[in-house]
Amino acid sequence: MFERPTTQVLRMQERERMLKARKSTRKKLDKKTLKEDQFLIKLFEVIDFVQERKREFLYGVALLVVLLGASFYYVHDKNQKENIASVEVAKGRDIFRQGKYDEAIGILEAVVDNFSGTRSAALATLYLGKAYMAKQEYDKQEKYFSMYLDKYAGDDEILDLAAATGLAASFDQRGEYGKAAELYEQAANEHKGSFKAPELLMHAGRCYTLADRPLDARRVYQKLIDEYDKDLLVRDAERALAELSTR
Repeated sequence: MFERPTTQVLRMQERERMLKARKSTRKKLDKKTLKEDQFLIKLFEVIDFVQERKREFLYGVALLVVLLGASFYYVHDKNQKENIASVEVAKGRDIFRQGKYDEAIGILEAVVDNFSGTRSAALATLYLGKAYMAKQEYDKQEKYFSMYLDKYAGDDEILDLAAATGLAASFDQRGEYGKAAELYEQAANEHKGSFKAPELLMHAGRCYTLADRPLDARRVYQKLIDEYDKDLLVRDAERALAELSTR
């Protein structure tokens, strides 16, 4: 027959349950305390690390401040130079348009010398090439258009095309037709999307013909016809091809 537990047994069972509950609570507290202790340990390790290297940190902050200051000064100085140079280029351009080439050259050369690397210096270089072309000083025309392409090419496609055309023209005007033709063709290839490309190919064909290189002349004329079939210069290219065929 099943016997009911005595009062003493019940008390012992209750005591065991309470002990188990306390152990469970202590374990939870111990885990929480352990996490807090680990956090504090890491925190103090960081503090010790910073204290030990305080001087290095201060030097690093000081260096950062210096670099930021230098960067700000550089940008400010560059903008200031650009503003001054742009005023001078505008002045030189206006004088150039009046046909006062020598006076314009003096202003533009000062911009090139004093503000190298700025957009205004790039424009001044280009206008110097044009000014010397107007004065028929083709060696200096070549010098400045070459300078532009060496130092500033890639910043502005329209200016790049103008410089490349001016460089080719400097050889064309000196009667160095073979070199001129190659440069005209190169400019056309580098600026295929430009409305000037067919015209450059026509110049290349003309110069190849004058240089007694008829095969090259035919090639560039045919290229114009094939690649720019809607352009008005196609008829001129066809006539030039026909003339070459009779030679």
